[in-house]
Amino acid sequence: MDDFPVYGMVMTSSLNALVTDSSPGMSCYTTGSKSMNGQEGVYPDNTASAFDNPRVEYLGEIAHRRFGKVVGIVTTADVEDATPGAMAAHTGNRGAGTGICDQYLDENDLVNGRGNGIAVLLGGGRRWFLPAGTPGSARDAATDYQLDAGTATELGVPSGAIDPARDLLADFRARGFGEARTAAELDTIASNPTTQKLIGLFSLANMNVAFDKIADRRAPGSSELTADTPARDQPMLDEMARAALTVLDRNRKGFVLLVEGASIDKQSHLMDADRAIWDTIEFDNAVRACREFAEREGNTLVIVVSDHECSGFSVIGALKRTTAQMRALPS
Repeated sequence: MDDFPVYGMVMTSSLNALVTDSSPGMSCYTTGSKSMNGQEGVYPDNTASAFDNPRVEYLGEIAHRRFGKVVGIVTTADVEDATPGAMAAHTGNRGAGTGICDQYLDENDLVNGRGNGIAVLLGGGRRWFLPAGTPGSARDAATDYQLDAGTATELGVPSGAIDPARDLLADFRARGFGEARTAAELDTIASNPTTQKLIGLFSLANMNVAFDKIADRRAPGSSELTADTPARDQPMLDEMARAALTVLDRNRKGFVLLVEGASIDKQSHLMDADRAIWDTIEFDNAVRACREFAEREGNTLVIVVSDHECSGFSVIGALKRTTAQMRALPS
């Protein structure tokens, strides 16, 4: 990303704070409107429900409605997390994972070309898709939603339901999404020319960071996962980006794709420099995948942004050898 031809600077703040969190930080890019911390795709209101706020149309929704484009969400975080959520979910509570993930499917394709248009959903967060009572499930009534009939009609969306026992993965499959559970399956399913829609949830919550995927990325199992979740064969971010591009490119009307290196932020919160740096490298590899696609296919705009900084991370240093001496060192 250091080789991009154009650079810009932006100061991010939310409606109610000088320091934004990821929800308004991302949704400002995808809607052009500021929102409150903890909210995405909505304006604040004075009701108790987190899902009945006045809405702002997302870039992906506009592209889907007006031009027939599809939307891809790729992240190393839980797919209900703030940044991926601010591509398609409309809520006043970024933590309402059951309702957010239900929205991904329930508002996928609506009448008159409306809807979020999601065709690819890759990342972590399998816990929100497993029926309540299944080991590892996080679905519950407290994070779900159901709109009253009048609000649903006004917004032009389904009412939703308080249904923590819903098998959301089964519903995605029934709507034509091919499911990948491992890195190996991802490559196989994405390369199948008949795959038009793809979902892959490779961890119960956030995916392993790059440092740990490289150290133990093809282990046959994991003590943290249950019998109903995949082994620790988690793809790297650039592998997910390439798979998403392969599937999305089958829609000849085009696409809008988010690729998030989520744990640069998360490891900075933890002051874990090694893992933050490795995740930055993993993200840069994903940027390479997108640039290669754009250079090969044309008519593609690649934008790299951050929604906020955290922990005051900085890297400084100086060489004590000449450039020639450094180049002579082993790789």
